[in-house]
Amino acid sequence: MVIFDTCMEDFLMDILRLEIVTRQERNSAITALSSAISSLGGWIVNHHLYSNAFASINFVIDFNKIDPLIAKLESLRFETSIINDCDHNKEGEINGGIAIRFIHNEPDLKREVPPFG
Repeated sequence: MVIFDTCMEDFLMDILRLEIVTRQERNSAITALSSAISSLGGWIVNHHLYSNAFASINFVIDFNKIDPLIAKLESLRFETSIINDCDHNKEGEINGGIAIRFIHNEPDLKREVPPFG
């Protein structure tokens, strides 16, 4: 039997989760979010577009850039909520995710899905 001297907290990753609700046009909003992250030295790791009502963006940014990122998003008129927060004064980088909900009166954007088989 192996006994470890480390605490489980040493193995837990910090993850920042934000939620944004906006009435901005979705393509320009996603471009603005991407530019905000990039301008602070972060980068987009992945993204998913769910119809024209919802999108998610996964990114990496330095811990000390979290507060400037949130301030920048609010200056761009995004209603930003912190869903999962972390220590903003650590050294290094953090994985983050932004869930974006688009409020509009457009019909749902449906995409044809080919049959399987």
